[in-house]
Amino acid sequence: MKRFCFLICLFLVSNIFAETLTIVTSNETYSFELTEIQNITFSGTVSVEDMTTIVNSVPIEFLRNYPNPFNPETTISFELNSKGKTKLEIFNIKGQKVKELVNEKLSAGQHNIVWNGTNNNNKRVASGVYFYSLTHKNKSIAKKMILMK
Repeated sequence: MKRFCFLICLFLVSNIFAETLTIVTSNETYSFELTEIQNITFSGTVSVEDMTTIVNSVPIEFLRNYPNPFNPETTISFELNSKGKTKLEIFNIKGQKVKELVNEKLSAGQHNIVWNGTNNNNKRVASGVYFYSLTHKNKSIAKKMILMK
Protein backbone atom coordinates (compact mmCIF):
# COMPACT_ATOMS: atom_id res chain seq x y z
CA MET A 1 0.00 0.00 0.00
CA LYS A 2 1.29 3.44 -0.91
CA ARG A 3 1.37 6.27 1.60
CA PHE A 4 1.78 9.89 0.65
CA CYS A 5 2.65 12.52 3.21
CA PHE A 6 1.47 16.05 2.73
CA LEU A 7 3.08 18.70 4.92
CA ILE A 8 1.81 21.98 3.51
CA CYS A 9 0.41 21.31 0.10
CA LEU A 10 -2.46 22.03 -2.15
CA PHE A 11 -4.63 19.08 -3.03
CA LEU A 12 -7.45 19.01 -5.49
CA VAL A 13 -9.95 16.25 -5.98
CA SER A 14 -10.89 16.37 -9.63
CA ASN A 15 -14.39 15.45 -10.83
CA ILE A 16 -16.04 14.30 -7.63
CA PHE A 17 -18.07 11.53 -9.26
CA ALA A 18 -15.17 10.27 -11.39
CA GLU A 19 -13.69 6.82 -11.14
CA THR A 20 -10.25 8.25 -10.37
CA LEU A 21 -8.93 10.40 -7.56
CA THR A 22 -6.38 13.02 -8.57
CA ILE A 23 -4.28 14.68 -5.89
CA VAL A 24 -2.11 17.64 -6.82
CA THR A 25 0.71 18.60 -4.45
CA SER A 26 3.25 21.35 -4.77
CA ASN A 27 5.68 18.76 -6.23
CA GLU A 28 3.69 16.13 -8.15
CA THR A 29 0.30 14.94 -9.35
CA TYR A 30 -0.99 11.48 -8.39
CA SER A 31 -3.95 9.62 -9.92
CA PHE A 32 -5.59 6.53 -8.45
CA GLU A 33 -8.48 4.29 -9.46
CA LEU A 34 -11.04 4.72 -6.66
CA THR A 35 -11.59 0.96 -6.53
CA GLU A 36 -7.90 0.57 -5.57
CA ILE A 37 -7.99 2.99 -2.62
CA GLN A 38 -8.29 1.29 0.75
CA ASN A 39 -7.48 4.26 2.95
CA ILE A 40 -6.03 7.75 2.80
CA THR A 41 -3.47 8.83 5.40
CA PHE A 42 -2.39 12.45 5.86
CA SER A 43 0.52 13.69 7.91
CA GLY A 44 0.80 17.34 8.75
CA THR A 45 -2.11 19.68 9.16
CA VAL A 46 -5.43 18.73 7.60
CA SER A 47 -8.57 20.30 9.00
CA VAL A 48 -11.69 18.35 9.95
CA GLU A 49 -13.57 20.34 7.30
CA ASP A 50 -11.07 19.25 4.64
CA MET A 51 -11.37 15.59 5.65
CA THR A 52 -15.18 15.80 5.75
CA THR A 53 -15.17 17.30 2.26
CA ILE A 54 -12.91 14.53 0.93
CA VAL A 55 -14.88 11.70 2.54
CA ASN A 56 -18.25 13.10 1.47
CA SER A 57 -17.11 13.80 -2.06
CA VAL A 58 -15.98 10.29 -3.01
CA PRO A 59 -18.92 7.98 -3.73
CA ILE A 60 -18.89 4.45 -2.35
CA GLU A 61 -20.39 3.03 -5.54
CA PHE A 62 -20.03 4.48 -8.99
CA LEU A 63 -22.73 5.40 -11.42
CA ARG A 64 -23.41 2.55 -13.87
CA ASN A 65 -26.19 0.97 -15.84
CA TYR A 66 -26.90 -2.66 -16.59
CA PRO A 67 -27.36 -4.27 -18.92
CA ASN A 68 -25.49 -2.15 -21.43
CA PRO A 69 -26.27 -2.44 -24.34
CA PHE A 70 -29.90 -2.95 -23.40
CA ASN A 71 -33.34 -3.71 -24.82
CA PRO A 72 -36.00 -2.89 -23.74
CA GLU A 73 -34.88 -1.46 -20.38
CA THR A 74 -31.83 -0.78 -18.25
CA THR A 75 -31.27 -0.20 -14.54
CA ILE A 76 -29.19 2.82 -13.56
CA SER A 77 -27.50 2.12 -10.24
CA PHE A 78 -25.71 4.55 -7.96
CA GLU A 79 -24.97 5.09 -4.29
CA LEU A 80 -25.14 8.51 -2.69
CA ASN A 81 -22.89 9.24 0.26
CA SER A 82 -25.27 11.85 1.65
CA LYS A 83 -28.86 12.96 1.21
CA GLY A 84 -29.53 15.84 -1.09
CA LYS A 85 -31.09 17.21 -4.26
CA THR A 86 -30.56 14.67 -7.02
CA LYS A 87 -31.39 14.74 -10.71
CA LEU A 88 -31.07 11.83 -13.14
CA GLU A 89 -31.65 12.66 -16.81
CA ILE A 90 -31.32 10.91 -20.17
CA PHE A 91 -29.90 12.76 -23.21
CA ASN A 92 -29.59 11.78 -26.86
CA ILE A 93 -26.40 12.01 -28.90
CA LYS A 94 -27.27 15.63 -29.85
CA GLY A 95 -27.40 16.60 -26.17
CA GLN A 96 -31.20 17.01 -26.14
CA LYS A 97 -32.98 15.91 -22.98
CA VAL A 98 -35.00 12.77 -23.66
CA LYS A 99 -36.30 11.89 -20.18
CA GLU A 100 -36.08 13.12 -16.61
CA LEU A 101 -36.10 10.08 -14.34
CA VAL A 102 -35.42 11.71 -10.97
CA ASN A 103 -35.63 15.30 -9.74
CA GLU A 104 -35.99 15.20 -5.97
CA LYS A 105 -34.15 14.98 -2.68
CA LEU A 106 -32.84 11.43 -2.24
CA SER A 107 -31.49 9.78 0.88
CA ALA A 108 -27.97 8.48 1.24
CA GLY A 109 -27.48 4.90 0.10
CA GLN A 110 -28.05 2.64 -2.88
CA HIS A 111 -30.54 3.65 -5.59
CA ASN A 112 -31.68 1.71 -8.66
CA ILE A 113 -33.71 3.53 -11.30
CA VAL A 114 -35.15 1.72 -14.33
CA TRP A 115 -35.34 3.45 -17.70
CA ASN A 116 -37.68 1.73 -20.12
CA GLY A 117 -36.39 3.43 -23.27
CA THR A 118 -39.15 6.03 -23.48
CA ASN A 119 -39.07 9.82 -23.67
CA ASN A 120 -40.93 12.33 -21.49
CA ASN A 121 -44.05 11.70 -23.63
CA ASN A 122 -43.77 7.95 -22.88
CA LYS A 123 -42.97 7.16 -26.54
CA ARG A 124 -40.27 4.60 -27.35
CA VAL A 125 -37.01 6.18 -28.48
CA ALA A 126 -34.91 4.95 -31.40
CA SER A 127 -31.95 2.62 -31.13
CA GLY A 128 -28.70 4.43 -30.52
CA VAL A 129 -26.31 5.97 -28.05
CA TYR A 130 -27.76 7.83 -25.06
CA PHE A 131 -26.17 9.52 -22.07
CA TYR A 132 -27.42 9.48 -18.50
CA SER A 133 -26.43 12.33 -16.24
CA LEU A 134 -26.53 12.22 -12.44
CA THR A 135 -26.40 15.54 -10.59
CA HIS A 136 -26.14 15.44 -6.81
CA LYS A 137 -25.53 18.55 -4.74
CA ASN A 138 -24.40 20.51 -7.83
CA LYS A 139 -21.84 17.88 -8.88
CA SER A 140 -22.48 15.97 -12.11
CA ILE A 141 -21.28 12.94 -14.01
CA ALA A 142 -22.50 11.53 -17.30
CA LYS A 143 -22.05 8.08 -18.78
CA LYS A 144 -22.89 6.45 -22.08
CA MET A 145 -25.35 3.62 -22.77
CA ILE A 146 -26.60 1.92 -25.91
CA LEU A 147 -30.19 1.00 -26.75
CA MET A 148 -30.28 -1.80 -29.32
CA LYS A 149 -33.55 -2.95 -30.85
